[in-house]
Amino acid sequence: MQEKSPFDAAHYQELADKWVQGTLSPAERKELEDWYNAGQDLPVQLPPGFATSEAMQEQQMLQAIRERAGLLAPVIPAQKRWRTIRWAAAAVFLLVSVGTAYFIAHRNQAPEKLQIVAIPHKRDIQPGHNGAVLRLSNGQTIILDSAQDGTLARQGTIKVVKENGVLKYVGKADELIYNEITTALGRQWQLALPDGTKVYLNASSSIHYPLQFTGPVREVEITGEVYFEVAHNPRQPFRVKVGNQLIEDLGTAFNVNAYVEEPITKTTLVQGLVKVTKGDVSLMVVPGQQVQTSATSGLVLEKYANVEQAVAWKNGYFDFNGLDTRAIMRQVARWYGIEVKYEGQPSTELFEGRMQRNLQMSQALTGLDKCGVRCRLEGNILIVQP
Repeated sequence: MQEKSPFDAAHYQELADKWVQGTLSPAERKELEDWYNAGQDLPVQLPPGFATSEAMQEQQMLQAIRERAGLLAPVIPAQKRWRTIRWAAAAVFLLVSVGTAYFIAHRNQAPEKLQIVAIPHKRDIQPGHNGAVLRLSNGQTIILDSAQDGTLARQGTIKVVKENGVLKYVGKADELIYNEITTALGRQWQLALPDGTKVYLNASSSIHYPLQFTGPVREVEITGEVYFEVAHNPRQPFRVKVGNQLIEDLGTAFNVNAYVEEPITKTTLVQGLVKVTKGDVSLMVVPGQQVQTSATSGLVLEKYANVEQAVAWKNGYFDFNGLDTRAIMRQVARWYGIEVKYEGQPSTELFEGRMQRNLQMSQALTGLDKCGVRCRLEGNILIVQP
């Protein structure tokens, strides 16, 4: 690096241009940030993220995001409008100052992705990642997080294989054998069932399944949240047992959210056709619809479901549209493997926004704090303040 004078505008202009191109070295990035934070008044054309104040920074970035996304201001009830605007500003601040995040204030648009500088935090919690525990038919358990790719075990004539983060089975069983995969808090996993059905498990979920589907139906049992891409076989329908519900697939991709801490169990159809049964009542569901039920209610059909929100977790982000503080915090707690406690009664106002699931805890909390959800982290406990 060439020697420079303390007020070498050309040098800092070069660093600013590198910032835009994403070619800054760590040393150059620190130099540019130190210069910017020192409040130097030089004739340098900085990228949009560098503003003369935090308020201006938020305003510029919010406007830029909305213009590039082609968004118009959504129609929002007066009581909700302020919270939505504050969440927008928070997401913008998150984009600028602490990491890579998705944000957009409208459900029907794809989230905008921006790459920005991350600021380290003293004490942090990492986001969830791929990992699970496999329980074999003989009771043996295998920690899939640390297992190397290749054959993990043999059960009769079947090999259990891990390949690029996906568990697969090779061969055919000569007897009825069951396995179970469980994800802990802060873990997710992918599985290919012996019939070719693809299964995605969210955090704190499980699936119990046979290594060979015999008889007139293929049936598995789940807890938590699981997304299925079912291999079609009209001669052998695929069924999912979850609590006191039975979901029958006819060549389908669908998501089931059945966490015990959630007030409503939701089955959302992405494509194909399913039949959901509870007791003596059955509903046929077509793509774009969702069946909802609770411990005390029957089946309710939501004809115009937010499918994108239902599968956001599988696609790598949180979708907080239409959720209150408690609903958001349940998702955060499961993914980051933390406990959430409340000081006082949390707000019931609704949020709109999206955020990537690969952010560190400090990055996620910065955004929540800017939109009015005051939190502090004490060890592994997140305290939500009034």
